[in-house]
Amino acid sequence: MADLMDKSDEDLVGMLKYDASHLGDVVDQLKSGFHGDPAEAIRLLDDAAATQQENVEILQELARRRAQH
Repeated sequence: MADLMDKSDEDLVGMLKYDASHLGDVVDQLKSGFHGDPAEAIRLLDDAAATQQENVEILQELARRRAQH
Protein backbone atom coordinates (compact mmCIF):
# COMPACT_ATOMS: atom_id res chain seq x y z
CA MET A 1 0.00 0.00 0.00
CA ALA A 2 3.01 2.29 0.38
CA ASP A 3 3.15 2.72 -3.39
CA LEU A 4 -0.45 3.94 -3.36
CA MET A 5 0.56 6.80 -1.09
CA ASP A 6 2.84 8.07 -3.86
CA LYS A 7 0.04 8.27 -6.42
CA SER A 8 -2.23 11.26 -6.98
CA ASP A 9 -5.98 11.04 -6.40
CA GLU A 10 -6.44 11.13 -10.17
CA ASP A 11 -4.08 8.17 -10.59
CA LEU A 12 -5.97 6.18 -7.96
CA VAL A 13 -9.31 6.92 -9.60
CA GLY A 14 -7.80 5.88 -12.93
CA MET A 15 -6.69 2.60 -11.38
CA LEU A 16 -10.23 1.99 -10.11
CA LYS A 17 -11.66 2.67 -13.57
CA TYR A 18 -9.16 0.32 -15.18
CA ASP A 19 -9.96 -2.38 -12.62
CA ALA A 20 -13.70 -1.97 -13.24
CA SER A 21 -13.13 -2.52 -16.96
CA HIS A 22 -10.87 -5.50 -16.23
CA LEU A 23 -13.48 -7.09 -13.96
CA GLY A 24 -16.08 -6.63 -16.69
CA ASP A 25 -13.79 -8.52 -19.06
CA VAL A 26 -13.36 -11.32 -16.51
CA VAL A 27 -17.12 -11.61 -16.06
CA ASP A 28 -17.59 -11.76 -19.83
CA GLN A 29 -14.99 -14.53 -20.08
CA LEU A 30 -16.66 -16.51 -17.30
CA LYS A 31 -20.08 -16.08 -18.91
CA SER A 32 -18.70 -17.34 -22.23
CA GLY A 33 -17.83 -20.65 -20.59
CA PHE A 34 -14.05 -20.10 -20.46
CA HIS A 35 -13.70 -22.88 -23.05
CA GLY A 36 -14.73 -25.52 -20.50
CA ASP A 37 -11.35 -25.39 -18.76
CA PRO A 38 -11.82 -25.46 -14.97
CA ALA A 39 -8.20 -24.39 -14.42
CA GLU A 40 -8.83 -21.27 -16.52
CA ALA A 41 -11.98 -20.51 -14.54
CA ILE A 42 -10.02 -20.75 -11.29
CA ARG A 43 -7.30 -18.48 -12.70
CA LEU A 44 -9.92 -15.93 -13.74
CA LEU A 45 -11.58 -16.03 -10.32
CA ASP A 46 -8.21 -15.67 -8.56
CA ASP A 47 -7.43 -12.70 -10.79
CA ALA A 48 -10.81 -11.12 -10.02
CA ALA A 49 -10.25 -11.61 -6.28
CA ALA A 50 -6.81 -9.97 -6.48
CA THR A 51 -8.29 -7.07 -8.43
CA GLN A 52 -10.99 -6.61 -5.82
CA GLN A 53 -8.38 -6.62 -3.05
CA GLU A 54 -6.46 -3.92 -4.91
CA ASN A 55 -9.67 -1.89 -5.16
CA VAL A 56 -10.18 -2.15 -1.40
CA GLU A 57 -6.66 -0.86 -0.80
CA ILE A 58 -7.17 2.03 -3.24
CA LEU A 59 -10.46 3.00 -1.61
CA GLN A 60 -8.86 2.81 1.84
CA GLU A 61 -6.10 5.14 0.68
CA LEU A 62 -8.61 7.62 -0.75
CA ALA A 63 -10.61 7.48 2.50
CA ARG A 64 -7.44 8.07 4.55
CA ARG A 65 -6.66 11.14 2.47
CA ARG A 66 -10.18 12.51 2.88
CA ALA A 67 -10.00 12.01 6.63
CA GLN A 68 -6.81 14.09 6.79
CA HIS A 69 -8.42 17.13 5.17
